[in-house]
Amino acid sequence: MRILTVAGVVLLALVGCSSAAAATISVYPAPGVTTAMPGTQISFRGVPVSQLGPITVTGSRSGRHTGKVEAHSDGNGGSFVPDKDFRPGERVTVRTKLDIVGVVVEAPKKDPRDTVLPQKPKPTPTPTVTVTVTPSASAPVAGQTP
Repeated sequence: MRILTVAGVVLLALVGCSSAAAATISVYPAPGVTTAMPGTQISFRGVPVSQLGPITVTGSRSGRHTGKVEAHSDGNGGSFVPDKDFRPGERVTVRTKLDIVGVVVEAPKKDPRDTVLPQKPKPTPTPTVTVTVTPSASAPVAGQTP
């Protein structure tokens, strides 16, 4: 799964690879952009509209967006034009099967159970004092009377 920040009020797209992976496909607003107008359309460049495949757009506050993809006049891309505006400040998720330029593949989050625990510290020796008592010849022996 690929993650793409295109912004729109903050747009985020999750993208996977497809057969169009050989083509160089870009999206605008570009990855890393953090602001856009509520009426922003999402443009895909590098392939004809017929190769874009399904596109799903969901706003974090406004929910799923319907819309239409309009071909660019040069035949080398198209724009998803939502039927309603995005809400200010929301995060918008765009899902497609295209391989988008500038999308960073993120490794899955690590499960803490998969983490190797650090080695236990080696025990520090505790100093001990050994006292050896040697009875003297004049000392009474236990159980005997002097």
